[in-house]
Amino acid sequence: MKVNRLTILAAIILVAPASAFGQQKVNTIHGAPSGTMAAKPLATVIPQLAGKWDILSTDAGGDPYNSSGGTYFGPIEFTADFTQTDVVLTQVQGFTFTSSACSADGTASVTGTINPDGNKGNADVVFTATVDQGYVYQFQGNYKKHTPGEISGRWSSTGGACGLQNGQFTAYQYNQLTNSSFAGEFTSDVNGTQVNGVTVNLKEANNFTVSGSMSGPANACFNGLTIDSTQSFASGGNVEFFATNAQGAQVGFIASNTNATYQQLPNDQPHETSLYITYSVYQSGGGCQAGDSGHDAVFELVNPKPVKQPVHPPHSKR
Repeated sequence: MKVNRLTILAAIILVAPASAFGQQKVNTIHGAPSGTMAAKPLATVIPQLAGKWDILSTDAGGDPYNSSGGTYFGPIEFTADFTQTDVVLTQVQGFTFTSSACSADGTASVTGTINPDGNKGNADVVFTATVDQGYVYQFQGNYKKHTPGEISGRWSSTGGACGLQNGQFTAYQYNQLTNSSFAGEFTSDVNGTQVNGVTVNLKEANNFTVSGSMSGPANACFNGLTIDSTQSFASGGNVEFFATNAQGAQVGFIASNTNATYQQLPNDQPHETSLYITYSVYQSGGGCQAGDSGHDAVFELVNPKPVKQPVHPPHSKR
């Protein structure tokens, strides 16, 4: 049984550590060097921005206009995976999502261009996102060498059914989820049942697909689930995965780095330290009941314990 894709209103925020610094001007009381000693200008360096990005509106008002039929869709957000050729970013097909109320299916077409001479020699980056019926968002931001995984600026949209909108944004780059385990608990939104001691093991491949497993209490739905890599993938700060057990259950999960009220959770590279996860049971089996759904209390990254080395007493001298 194939499950329809879930849509996600979430964002996960990661700020990469400082890894490069701009060259500083040095003041001097000496005269200018001769022509033969003049420093050569530095060659233009194009920042390498290929990978997973999450583009999130950061307006204090929470983007209340991003709603439809009285339902609030959360901050304007696009998550996309890019390849890069020279100064052009091209999305990887099938791995681009949005929370925009102007997108009927929760997807978008996103491109990017880089101006390496902009922002005082750091770079300017423009993301252009097109959703249903040609409605366009444009995110114009500044890349900075000392924070290479974060781009901030302002966004605006075209007119049409969704009207003219604008605001501020920050885009964050994400690393792969490589053999990462997160521990937490789930609460059913249907019957209020809480299940403690659940562990989610995720492994992301180079093509953004996700595999892994889940474990928990013996009789719980979340124990003994295997993640189906053919239906599971990561994009930006979001992870959508589907899992089954030996009794035929099928459960869908959405994980992000925001909580139920769209508040960003603290994360650190190279690993996301927190994930907010929701679930829906589509097919019964074992401890899973079809129609059940729920949320968590934020899953935390499980840090492996350091391996203790054996201690050998010093040899006594004879």
